[in-house]
Amino acid sequence: MRATRWLTLLTLCALAVSAPLVGQPPAAWQARMASSADPSGGNDDRGHYVRVTDGRAVLADLPGSGVITRFWTANPNGVLRVYLDGADEPAIVWDLAREAAPKGGAPQGREAEVSRLGGGLLWWPWLTYRLGARVEVEGAQQLYYQLNYVDGHDAERQAAARRDALAVKAGAYTSAATTVPARGETVIANRSGAGQVTGLRLRLTPDSLALRRALRLR
Repeated sequence: MRATRWLTLLTLCALAVSAPLVGQPPAAWQARMASSADPSGGNDDRGHYVRVTDGRAVLADLPGSGVITRFWTANPNGVLRVYLDGADEPAIVWDLAREAAPKGGAPQGREAEVSRLGGGLLWWPWLTYRLGARVEVEGAQQLYYQLNYVDGHDAERQAAARRDALAVKAGAYTSAATTVPARGETVIANRSGAGQVTGLRLRLTPDSLALRRALRLR
C-alpha cells in the first residue's frame, strides 16, 4: 500500500515560488468556462448573463484566440447565435427548442455533436476563433447554461496545438460491447501516453433506472 502524501499550506507556498516555475510564460492553453452559476454562491443558477441588449443576452464575450468546445443547457429555449472573429453575421444560428442541430457548421470539417437526453441539450461544436468570439441567445427564459472554451495565449503554440487536436489519430474513436457481471466490473477503455478524453457514451441493456443507479463509472 502506498503511503499517503498530504498537501499542506507550506507545500503550496513552496510550489508557488519554485525556481522552475517562476517567470515561466503562461501555458499555450487555458481551459475556462462561462456559466449561469449564481455569483453570490446561492442556488439561483439561471440567467446571470454578461449583459442584455435589445432582448439579446450575451452568454460569453471572449477576446483573443481560442476554441469553443462545449455548450450545455438544462432548459433549451431561445435562438442561439455565435459570432466569430468580429464578423457582423453569426457563424451559427440555432433555435434551441425547435431545431435538432444548429444552422452553420463546425470549421475544419469536424462535425459537431448534439445530445438531447433527459430534456437538456449538450453540444460539442469545436469552433475556433482568432480575433474573439461572442455567444448570444435571444428570447430565452432564464437559461441555465455552461459554455466551455479553451483560451489560447501564444499564437504559434496555439496553432500547433490546434492542428494536433484536430488530427484524427488511429484508434482515437473506439466502440465495443461488453458484459458486466452482477456486482462485477470491467475495463471499457485503456489508453497510455499523452492525450485528451473528449467524450464517453454508454448504452445500457436493459436501460432501467435501477441499473443506472447501481452503475459506478471510474
